[in-house]
Amino acid sequence: MNSLAFLLLRSLKNNLLEIVRNKKKLAMYIVFLFFLAIVIVASFLPGDTAESTPDIRWLTGAIFVYLLLFFVAAVRQGLSEGSTLFAMEDVNLLFVAPVSPRSVLLYGVARVLKTMALASVFILFQAGTLQSFGVGFGGVAILYGGYLLAAVVIQILGLVLYSLTNGRPGRKRFAKVLIALLFLPMVITAVWQFIALNGNLQAALLALLRTPAVSYTPILGWVSAGTVAFFGGDIAAGILFFSLLTALGAALVAVIYIGKPDYYEDVLVASETAFERKREAAEGKINLETNKRVRVKATGVRGTGASAFFFKHLRETFRANRFGLWGFASLLQAGTAFLMVFVMTRATGTDGVAQGTSKSSLAMVVLLAIAMYLQVFFIGMGRGIRETYSHYIYLVPDSPFRKILWSNGEVALKAAGEALLIFIPAGIAAGAGAALIAVSILAYTLFCFLLVGVNFLSLRFTGMDISAGLLIMLYMLGVILVMLPGVAGAVVLAVLGAALPVSVAVLCVWEIVLIIAFFWASKGVLHNCDMLVMRQLGGKC
Repeated sequence: MNSLAFLLLRSLKNNLLEIVRNKKKLAMYIVFLFFLAIVIVASFLPGDTAESTPDIRWLTGAIFVYLLLFFVAAVRQGLSEGSTLFAMEDVNLLFVAPVSPRSVLLYGVARVLKTMALASVFILFQAGTLQSFGVGFGGVAILYGGYLLAAVVIQILGLVLYSLTNGRPGRKRFAKVLIALLFLPMVITAVWQFIALNGNLQAALLALLRTPAVSYTPILGWVSAGTVAFFGGDIAAGILFFSLLTALGAALVAVIYIGKPDYYEDVLVASETAFERKREAAEGKINLETNKRVRVKATGVRGTGASAFFFKHLRETFRANRFGLWGFASLLQAGTAFLMVFVMTRATGTDGVAQGTSKSSLAMVVLLAIAMYLQVFFIGMGRGIRETYSHYIYLVPDSPFRKILWSNGEVALKAAGEALLIFIPAGIAAGAGAALIAVSILAYTLFCFLLVGVNFLSLRFTGMDISAGLLIMLYMLGVILVMLPGVAGAVVLAVLGAALPVSVAVLCVWEIVLIIAFFWASKGVLHNCDMLVMRQLGGKC
């Protein structure tokens, strides 16, 4: 067997053995596979045959926007520190082995393909969403394949960008301009459609999604248009778009394979950076933005006892980012929310005040549900959780419950700021009442804080962070189950005729109960020092 193929298969086998030998991991993966099987079986069942099936062009836009987030992140990383196809063990052992660099490159591509294949499994859980568009499991598999292919190509693109622009500011500026120009036809077409349709935003967006300006946008347009083409039975168009994406991926690999076989230095920076971040996290160094220039405008930390962690995190955050807790991602969420609500409230005519009020309420509830759903994926590891990888929080003479709450106050503050940016402009656009806007802000903020409590609870009883990787679907299922009583209570009140702000307020009360329960149950993380990393650093406590 080829040595590189053996290495790839052996690493996969070792990963499986690690899961099998860890009873907690094995149990969670079994539960994960069980629910995945339920989703797959449910996708074969006949869906809703109602006539109000959403226009499938909206699915084109959803796939495009979702991939756009990863595309922008990959381009920014590629122009700064580069993306890598290798881990640090490959750098230390494989790069010095008597193996052709071109063969090692192909091994790196296969390694990324394996990693992305596992990381993309969450796509299969979108079967219910696709079923509402009349798409069965075959369509889910096509979406999975398209997303996987796009993720691999975007990863390789980041490596090529770094390889061609590293140390050359002129080339970096040219690359930024060139990438921006790729989206210029779509922007021009959008403006033209908006003017031609007399300012009807919804009709303009639907018209835009069927134009070549979207379909032939590299990577993003090819995947979204190709996937939807397969859904609609246009096999030839689907094959064409997926072939373009495959050809681009092959061309990017060929650029390095043929044009720059001495690419080791280009991937070394990104590999070392990723390795150093993992090691620093394991050693308790939670300030991982060491490659950025720090702007020191103030010094000192306020607060005493557990509250000092909150002010410490604020100081660190504002040093790392001039906008503090909020940045481009927050503005993007606010803009997307405003656009979504604007389209929903103007999707049909305004036949009376009652109808307009109903639409505004529906738009705000849908916006709240979507915003909370996305936070399950984007909440990440806040500074409070990362603080547990350091010894300082264990040594502060205060109660574990207070220390956990104060160390995660930054998350609540950030969520509150984002909620104001998201729901106030969207609520004004929808014509919603002040009470509904206020309780929506409160529900979103409390939910973000609740997710942190779930993360701590998983660390307390499993020793693992299940909010990332394959187990994120199990994590999401757990969040849904614990939220179900509150959601059910809110729905029952709404059906019985209670005002919508009152129903959402009931959901807020349930979130507060869960937050207190989860953080109280998680206090043993600090009291017993049973974190996996703490055992690695200092032995048994």
